[in-house]
Amino acid sequence: MPQPIQIPNVDLLKEAEDLVRKDPSLAIELLTPILASADSTPLDQVRALLLVARGSLFVGRVHEGEEFARQALTLARLNGLRRYEGLSQNEIGIFRFVAVDYEGALGHYAVAEQLLVDHGTELDLGKVYLNMGNVYHRSNDEILAIQMYERVQDISERTGDVLAEAKVSTNLAGMYGNVLYDNDTAIRYSRRAIELYEKLGDLIGLGKAFVNLAHHLRESGHRQEAIEYYHRSKELRRTYVEPSDFFTMYRGLIVVTLQLGDFAKARELFREANEHPYAQQNLPGIEFLKEVEASILVCEKRYPEALELIEAIEVWINEHQAEEMRSELLRLKATCLREVGRANEAILTLETLLTDQARTTKRRAEQRLVQMRAHFDLVQARTNAEVERLRNVELAAALEESTRLQRQNEEYLAFMAHELKSPLTTIRSIANLLKSDQRVSDHDRSVYSSEVFDISTRMFDLINQVLERGRELAQKEVSRVDVATIWGHVLGMWRHRVAEKQITLETSLIDGRSMFPDQREVSSPYSTI
Repeated sequence: MPQPIQIPNVDLLKEAEDLVRKDPSLAIELLTPILASADSTPLDQVRALLLVARGSLFVGRVHEGEEFARQALTLARLNGLRRYEGLSQNEIGIFRFVAVDYEGALGHYAVAEQLLVDHGTELDLGKVYLNMGNVYHRSNDEILAIQMYERVQDISERTGDVLAEAKVSTNLAGMYGNVLYDNDTAIRYSRRAIELYEKLGDLIGLGKAFVNLAHHLRESGHRQEAIEYYHRSKELRRTYVEPSDFFTMYRGLIVVTLQLGDFAKARELFREANEHPYAQQNLPGIEFLKEVEASILVCEKRYPEALELIEAIEVWINEHQAEEMRSELLRLKATCLREVGRANEAILTLETLLTDQARTTKRRAEQRLVQMRAHFDLVQARTNAEVERLRNVELAAALEESTRLQRQNEEYLAFMAHELKSPLTTIRSIANLLKSDQRVSDHDRSVYSSEVFDISTRMFDLINQVLERGRELAQKEVSRVDVATIWGHVLGMWRHRVAEKQITLETSLIDGRSMFPDQREVSSPYSTI
């Protein structure tokens, strides 16, 4: 006999899904009866397990949450629930990412993608691509990260999903700020994410977005405003926050406090974070707190203690490939080595830092140029297509507007190309410094100088090509052209050929007829008729 539809379970699952990003503890409480009931369908149990897993993450029960996700995967497999098998793989990948197991996370995401391409929805795939982008971002593979985020952005635009747009706006803000060095755009994306999360009443997302905005404000020099947003996030996260988000929030707040010179307050904030249960349990993300503790120790001139802590964190970075932390740690290490009298080691550390930064700057500058050129080509292609459409229907006003938009994009490209010269100038200055620094061996000085100069020379050549392209387009000014004048030029060019072939050529023009093109572009096709 067929079983009746479990309407109460459907209602509970919907309510819990709405609550999990607002009050995860209550969501877990609502779902417990579904997990405990023998009458619950496998589908209901899998959905409940996935929601409980996510809620557990939000309340700091990381290991317990991953176990719930793995139970969901097992149950989905046993019952042939292919879509939920894919969603379970995605959920496990999130817990692997939180544990800084990036290879493991990507493995689960790859399986999730394969399953959801055939059995899931477009929004399901968007979740996987967003999570893949987070892994690539954290492991400094910016090109792949941007590709993933752009996929999610396309999906959110097609489906109109507000949560997907809010999440990808937060992550794109990080890419613009950290990779493209465009903090103004990063701040705009961050504020957009906050607006969307507030619309949804999503407290989990809002806490993340506040920290994200605070970070970009801090990098832009707006430190007091940054502190305000860190505190807004802190107030919002008194109860519910992922462990890694908790530690990065305190790291950002302590860093900006150190930048303002209040070392005592920074130490107080560190003690506050260190006394939290997340720190006492040594949950994933604790290394972010240890890193900022090293900064505090350096500011307090406790260099031997800082050096010992830095070396321990270095081991962890190498084991987990957490490249985003390496540069700041090397800078702190060089300072400590110098202050404890180990000057040669300090120089070697600075050389390593210089090499890493040059490599990162080159990679990010190239990516930035690729993005600008792709943007320019895309906009130009769209503009040209629009111009052609408008010409066919003789919409002169719209044609003028399209031309104006094209000119704006040309100016934008020229501006952005000029802006790229700043990091390249810095690289060349560093190269000159190395060439004159007597403490570096002749061989090392030559190697580093050649490398940095080669990078800057190649990049300047690329930039000059883009600028030249922009200048050529900018020289094409629209003006009134007499059609008779154009035909006069064309006939003059072909007059001797007409005479040779004894051809009679007649033209008939309406008096006073004018056009508004580039004269060279019009003369060229006429001359080939």
